[in-house]
Amino acid sequence: MKKAHQHPSPRNSGNRARRYRSANWAALGIMSYCLALPLLLLRFHEYVPEPFGRCASLRVFGHPCPLCGVSRALACLLRGDLRGAWIMNPLAFPITGLAAVEALYRAYALAFGFREERLPTVMRWDVRAHVGLGIAYFAYSALFVLSWWV
Repeated sequence: MKKAHQHPSPRNSGNRARRYRSANWAALGIMSYCLALPLLLLRFHEYVPEPFGRCASLRVFGHPCPLCGVSRALACLLRGDLRGAWIMNPLAFPITGLAAVEALYRAYALAFGFREERLPTVMRWDVRAHVGLGIAYFAYSALFVLSWWV
């Protein structure tokens, strides 16, 4: 016997909101860590053991990865040196812009939240945006690696 369609109970909806809030805290924390780590490594590079201070792709394959130079480019951006940032890695500009948008979105979501009836739509678009960014980065990386042999 089939069950009739069950509407989500208020308790389940609260769980969804709580999970999304936790995901926002986690995303904000991970993003803060990812942005702070390169800057800390630039400042305290003499304390980092040699194998960890260099790009693994450069060490293993002899070619830089798509993100090589982004830490130095972020440092240039913080100093206001746009040309230096472009020379280090042009990918630093969209990364910085996307990180700013992401941080503002997560801060808004944590401060104000979303109405319960809008939460499934917001979560769906959030996942779609991140999957799209992941696919775009994967494609960029694949083209980057293919350029090693061209």
